[in-house]
Amino acid sequence: MMFAACNKEVQTDQSTTTTTETTTEDIEPTLSAEEAKTSIVGTWYYDETISPQKFYGDYYNEKITKTSVQMRTTHTFHKDGSYNTQITITNISAVRKEYRSLMVEGARINSESQGKFLTTAQVTYYEKYADKILNDICKQKYSTYKIEGNKLVFGDSTTETFALYKDKLVFENSQSNDGSKIVFKRK
Repeated sequence: MMFAACNKEVQTDQSTTTTTETTTEDIEPTLSAEEAKTSIVGTWYYDETISPQKFYGDYYNEKITKTSVQMRTTHTFHKDGSYNTQITITNISAVRKEYRSLMVEGARINSESQGKFLTTAQVTYYEKYADKILNDICKQKYSTYKIEGNKLVFGDSTTETFALYKDKLVFENSQSNDGSKIVFKRK
């Protein structure tokens, strides 16, 4: 089950898409390994729009989950080899409301299958549980990184092949919602 959220809400213009470009045709050639070590320092972000069907997966309910999720992933790389990453949902109010309803509906169906009904206290519990899950996913994560050639090696030993361009950081291994490479923009 894929869910992501955060504690704060960022306003977006509902009439425009916030999906980051995923082409590299207009990008200058990549930097050398030594230039990459200093040029990667800073904050990079990637915005994408995820359909409710894809975001909620098997838990999707067309009567409850109607809102596309506006998600931003941010990586901040520091000179000392540390970094932090965070996922933010810019339309968190709508997503949180739908997720609470989805969680309560699932509990209601389960209770009724046992011949029981949800109490007000149980509804409150499931709403708070939904909030906890969303908030846990949103927590900022801290780790370390090092650059080995064209690879970013993170503290948990995961590796990402990358290309660093003037104002874009391309993760070659990772794929966006539409299957293209993930292209972060410098903030």
